[in-house]
Amino acid sequence: MRWDRLVDDLEAQFDAEARAGLAGQTAELTRAEQAAVVLADRLRATRDPVSVVLGDGSVVTGRVAHVGADWVVVRPEPGRDSGDELVPISAIDVVEGVGVRTRADERMPRLTSVLRALQRDRVLLTIRTRAASTTGRLARVGRDHLDVVEERDRFTGRPRTRVVRIDALLVLRESDPHPF
Repeated sequence: MRWDRLVDDLEAQFDAEARAGLAGQTAELTRAEQAAVVLADRLRATRDPVSVVLGDGSVVTGRVAHVGADWVVVRPEPGRDSGDELVPISAIDVVEGVGVRTRADERMPRLTSVLRALQRDRVLLTIRTRAASTTGRLARVGRDHLDVVEERDRFTGRPRTRVVRIDALLVLRESDPHPF
């Protein structure tokens, strides 16, 4: 009978250690899985309104409409005057309203692909960086910069080109070509 208790005790200790080891492995696997999640995957799974705080402290609010590999389009809530805003993920400092769910999609276009489509379609854009804001059409999209041709320079009356670093972009919004 003494042997039975000893064996039972050893088996219980072994089972407890095995469960603790499994719990530790599960926790480690969970941490490793979470470490692989990127913000775009969290934004892609978000259904609630979000507040996106940009690098200059300004805030873009609304619902996530589209998410690419390195960009997000935030659509304002109904009744707001502003239009959809394209925000590079690199311009985001903080996001409020994002849940813990994720949805990965490896086939999403990169920001430069979206910029080239906007260039091709000759869309009039308002482009904001931390230092400036400009309105014009994209003339060129390089690997790390883009050329924005403004409609008219207010002093010379001629179009003016500004070169903007892509990593300086905060937000892009389609502009109304005839605001009045």
